[in-house]
Amino acid sequence: MRSARPLFRTRPGRGLVVLSVIVGVFTLWVPYSPLAGVLGLDAVSGMLMAAVIVISLAYLACNELMKRRFIEALHRG
Repeated sequence: MRSARPLFRTRPGRGLVVLSVIVGVFTLWVPYSPLAGVLGLDAVSGMLMAAVIVISLAYLACNELMKRRFIEALHRG
């Protein structure tokens, strides 16, 4: 919801993109790393990972739909 424009038509700052990628990679790596045992983490199953991806994509789609409706309502009202 950073802007009124569609998600793929806006560009976030480079720092935000770089840090998001670093955090994402680290988050996915830790449960499969030697640190997993020390931290008491278990690897995530493929089904659970697929569910998280589907839920995340559904959230993005709903967010874009609601943003569009909100902006249309602002212009009408």
